[in-house]
Amino acid sequence: MRVRSLTVRYGGSGDGIRELSFEMQPGGILGIVGESGAGKSTVCRALMGLQEGAAGSVVFRGREMIGMDGKELRKLYSREISLMPQGVHALNPMLAVGRHITETLRAHGRISRRAAKRLALSLLGEFRLPDAERVFHACPHQLSGGMNRRVASAVAFSCDPSLVIADEPTRGLDRKTRDAVLATIRKRAKTRGTAVLMVTHDLSAASFCDRIGVLRKGRFVEMGSAKQVLGAPRHPYTGELVRAMPENWTARERENGMPLELLLHCSGDPWGKGKSDSPDSPENPENPENPDDRDDRDDRGGWSSRGGHG
Repeated sequence: MRVRSLTVRYGGSGDGIRELSFEMQPGGILGIVGESGAGKSTVCRALMGLQEGAAGSVVFRGREMIGMDGKELRKLYSREISLMPQGVHALNPMLAVGRHITETLRAHGRISRRAAKRLALSLLGEFRLPDAERVFHACPHQLSGGMNRRVASAVAFSCDPSLVIADEPTRGLDRKTRDAVLATIRKRAKTRGTAVLMVTHDLSAASFCDRIGVLRKGRFVEMGSAKQVLGAPRHPYTGELVRAMPENWTARERENGMPLELLLHCSGDPWGKGKSDSPDSPENPENPENPDDRDDRDDRGGWSSRGGHG
């Protein structure tokens, strides 16, 4: 997928996402991080062709998706591109968990009911759901929120799509289960060539990605390898996000909670007393990615990106 100058505006305010550009390759994992309201979920919807008012260019396997009609988009869903939405929208409360997977498999391939169930049980086990047979017959309301997120992951990967867009895939999971699920997603991406775009608030989860884009007020302020962004952030806002990770708190901060000044920095300076986010600001360069990293592939590589504003 190649994205160029992707822009979404809401009403007359101009809020939304602005001039996002990046590329994804088979087997690569891109994490998009940022505060609530930065535009992360809007990016997901726009890449799926589900966001009204999207402009720019989104080319998937040589086909332009901006302006594509609904019939053509539906041909791409599940088999080629799969969306894992966040929250209650991921699963149908009226269907048993197993039917979410088996009906997806049968709708997009010639497969018997028995074979579909066997694959569904295998996927549930792969995504760390205990007693897969019981989960298969349960309804979403009979499972915990974390279990439903793992079910949604299994559904998203069920047809071996070329691209999975995962919106908060680890929300509600304890750290041990989160890491196991992310390891499964990473293994599937690398062994099956599935590209993954993962939206998350959790920078620790983003460390499983090959590269990370930091979104603030609808635009990328930084793009680079996970090692660089988390270990040596270049933009002050990225540095505040990294510092806000609990594992990076000082002993006093762990005892007393996050300092007010840090909380305000990570909330986008709501009173407008901070530095400018305009394209001309030295803190918001024309291209947030270091040119030396543009074609870099680390040992977890396979993903390339071009950050910036078009």
